[in-house]
Amino acid sequence: MPGRLRTGCGRALPAHTVADEAGTERRLDRRGLLAGACALLALVVLAPVLAAGYVLTHDMVFTPRQPLLAESVGLGSALPRAVPVDAVVALFTTVVPGDLLQKALLLLSVWLAAYGAARLVPAQSTAPGLVAATAYAWNAYVAERLFIGHWVVLLAYGCLPWIVAAGLRVRRGEPGGWPALILACAPAALVPTGGVLAAGAAIAAAGRRRLAGTLGLAVALNARSWIWGRSIRRRDSSLMRTR
Repeated sequence: MPGRLRTGCGRALPAHTVADEAGTERRLDRRGLLAGACALLALVVLAPVLAAGYVLTHDMVFTPRQPLLAESVGLGSALPRAVPVDAVVALFTTVVPGDLLQKALLLLSVWLAAYGAARLVPAQSTAPGLVAATAYAWNAYVAERLFIGHWVVLLAYGCLPWIVAAGLRVRRGEPGGWPALILACAPAALVPTGGVLAAGAAIAAAGRRRLAGTLGLAVALNARSWIWGRSIRRRDSSLMRTR
């Protein structure tokens, strides 16, 4: 029968179905190859900091176990300048030693950046994706964030390609687009800079037709920054009056 192929059990399948299945398998193989290559790239980029022990540089200070204090969630007397990052790290260090958590977060950030950029390339071959992964994950900006110790900003940077991909799904009206967008934005919103970047990327990728939803998401991502920022200003003002 023209246009149909027979399987091993004798059942005939439309030729386009077989072609679709073959295309799906190729895409899965390509994504697996890209994911592995990006993991190797992350190991190469971070090789100098993966030795045993802690990496202490400027703002990147991890301890074996960070206590969960009222200040970690902005309820103490100290200014909430590292909220909720301190709380998240404190929760994770209850089950994972601080040095392992530090290295895992760094590896995850670089891998997310590399693989996310590679997945955005609409090419059938893996070479363009590898070029995009290398350019996005191994550059002066990433090196600067590592040297300064802005690991949480680097995590937000790694989330941006995933936010763009999810935003494009929302633009096309694909099922699961909004949950994917919210999930991709959540780690970036741990730091105010990341929340602003995530909001901008989501709005741009989702398009004007989804503007109401993405603006609402932007407000939700950055609401805690405005709340705690206002708290900081009030405390600074009270300190100035007491002096």
